[in-house]
Amino acid sequence: MPARSAMGRHARAAQILGAATPAGARFGVAAEFLLLVNTPLRQIMEQWQQNHADRNARAPVAE
Repeated sequence: MPARSAMGRHARAAQILGAATPAGARFGVAAEFLLLVNTPLRQIMEQWQQNHADRNARAPVAE
């Protein structure tokens, strides 16, 4: 799930619940957390995929 859509959903939920309510505040905190971890996680996943593709390209083909 892209961070922006997650952020949008959490922001919308916070608006519905009311940002001043405990539930609304929790949704706001969750959205902040998702934004914080999304970029590094995506970068790590892309690096892993590239490393995996590189290993597969170097591996001999079994016949």
